[in-house]
Amino acid sequence: SPNRYWLRKRRCPTRMGGGRGRTDLSGSWDRLPACHIPSEDRLEAYPTTALYRLLDHCSVLTLSEMTLEDLYSEFEQLEDWEERCDFLIDLGFQLPELTPEEKTEANRVYGCQSHVWLAPRVETGVDGVPRVWFHANSDAMIVAGLIAVLSLMYNGQTPREILDTDPRAAFKRLDLDKHLSSARRNGLLGMVQRVRQIAAETLVGEVESLGPRA
Repeated sequence: SPNRYWLRKRRCPTRMGGGRGRTDLSGSWDRLPACHIPSEDRLEAYPTTALYRLLDHCSVLTLSEMTLEDLYSEFEQLEDWEERCDFLIDLGFQLPELTPEEKTEANRVYGCQSHVWLAPRVETGVDGVPRVWFHANSDAMIVAGLIAVLSLMYNGQTPREILDTDPRAAFKRLDLDKHLSSARRNGLLGMVQRVRQIAAETLVGEVESLGPRA
């Protein structure tokens, strides 16, 4: 089905009633998840046809439902970097807010232009395998979008899976290597390094918990 971000940015003339008139569809927004409802300023930019098509194809994935492969698929449907950037920003808006207790110096990620906090936790499942999770957010919209990408890459992975993941391959597939400024790239790699550090420390803890071999 058509990608909702394509519908958001597209400036096609309406075929319903001619011209670029607006139709009051406010009563239909209850069909959309809250994070998919356009803001008032964006609503004004929608052609009526796009509004109806958005409502017809409202079964898109939210960040919590998305996988990294889903993200690749979404990016492939978007026509240019401006649309992809909007997509990332919208994903960033879906990140959970951090609590004051999580916004500590220990959770600050340095090397970024903006403020970034990353609060990790390690949970061991019924299979006995520890997995790394983190909440993170930023005061910059595009950085929050990049955090959303990292959450799809790393959240719920084992420490070994995190260390074996090649982040540069993912960033290249998303064209982040081409369109991010050098400062943003450095900040992104700083966040990657923080997640990898958490994974490495978790692995060391696992080894130490085993104790010396007889």
